[in-house]
Amino acid sequence: MARIFRFSGYLVSNRENISLEDIYDDISNVGYAENWQQLHIEQSEEFNLDGEDKPNCDLALLTRHFKSFCDSAYNFDRPIPQKGEKYKHFKIGKIVTIIGISRHTETEEISVVYEHEGHIWNRPLEMFMSEVDKEKYPNAEQKYRFELAESEEK
Repeated sequence: MARIFRFSGYLVSNRENISLEDIYDDISNVGYAENWQQLHIEQSEEFNLDGEDKPNCDLALLTRHFKSFCDSAYNFDRPIPQKGEKYKHFKIGKIVTIIGISRHTETEEISVVYEHEGHIWNRPLEMFMSEVDKEKYPNAEQKYRFELAESEEK
């Protein structure tokens, strides 16, 4: 049986001339753990190998062993936006319509794709779901950057 571990995050280093080898060492060196920011590790369910252990195998082979698109990667205190829903942006109150959720083919970053006045936009899911920075925007009335708009039907 096999299991896959998927890592994402940022390593901040103030060392000069840091190399990729140094970074691999840092991953296993607990002493540098404080330099990892927003480190996220996911693990797949156990499975029988079917080519996943081959060098440079297709990423789709690896990705298929993880739970659904967003479920295992994020833990938000509200539902993930759904196609057709309308959300209100906190700054000027513009209403956007959700087109869907997408995943980048190379980085696997998950984004919300939405439309506003004929233009298509995307924003990383974590940013779309984030709370408003009250220090930067002290007069913001919304808790979140985007909030589900009230239904016009009553």
